Order: sequence, then structure tokens, then C-alpha cells
Amino acid sequence: YKYAGLSRFDPVTEKFIHFSSSTANHNKVAYEFSGNAIETIVEDKFNNIWVGSDVGLTQITPNRESIEATTDDFEILSFTNAPFTNSVVNRLVIDKQQNLWVGSDLGLHFVNISQLNGSNVALNKINSLFKELKLPLNNSKSMSVVSLLADSDQTLWIGTSDQGLFSLN
Repeated sequence: YKYAGLSRFDPVTEKFIHFSSSTANHNKVAYEFSGNAIETIVEDKFNNIWVGSDVGLTQITPNRESIEATTDDFEILSFTNAPFTNSVVNRLVIDKQQNLWVGSDLGLHFVNISQLNGSNVALNKINSLFKELKLPLNNSKSMSVVSLLADSDQTLWIGTSDQGLFSLN
């Protein structure tokens, strides 16, 4: 099922809930899901699921626990005006300070997810909370971040496609 989106399996009901950009309109579900080629998934301490895809970032928040959960039981937020929109989000990682790091074809961005959770930040302001981290490059090429790791010493390891490996304390 290449490029089919994201599915959540409920072991109690033995059923799947499917999220994709193509089924949103067909099922008349009120959400917008960014892309169907899923690259990376992480969960934060607030039980939000962050999904990186071939066209950006999506946040999935469960609205309630339900035996027969459907896509209506989840709030879906696509970051359509973020600095990395329409680029491949290759890796996501959350560090101990609750920063969500987004590694994409357009570089490295981050946001503190505590600022987003439960706040009344207007949707048009949320995207501006993402900050870009500029790394020293060997030349003027743009940097594609292909891997990320936050280790136990609070060092962020950043792997790039053609600029090598960086570490950030």
C-alpha cells in the first residue's frame, strides 16, 4: 500500500482507522491530511501524533477515547504555511525540552510543542512559531536533513544528504 496514507489499528475492535488526503473528501470528513507518502511519525507527551510526509507536517490529536473510534474522533491539523510546506519531511524527533525538530528537504526547523498544546494560538500564528536552525554549510547548497537523533545527553545529531553529520548541544 505504497502512498496510501496512515492507518491506526485498534487491537480491541481489531479495526483500522485510515487517514489520507484522498479519503478526506470522499468520506466528507472535516480534516486536511498532508500527503500520503508517510516518512516519519512521533508521539509527544500530550498524546499528539506528528506525521511527516512527502508534502509536509500533520498533527493528529485524539478528541476522546472511543471503542468505535472514527476519523471524527481526531482533530487533524496540517501546517500548510510552515517554512517546510510542500517539501519532504524526512525525520521528526522530540527532545527532552519538548522541542519538535523537523528535518526536511528544506533544512531543519523546530518548535516547542508546549507552546502549541492547549493554547489558543490562532492557526495563522502557529506556523510562525516554527524557527529555522541554520547550520554551517561547506558550500552554498541547500541542506536536506535526512536523519535526526536526540540522545540521552541532550545532544541533537543531524544527518544531511550531502553535508555530513552535525551535532548540537
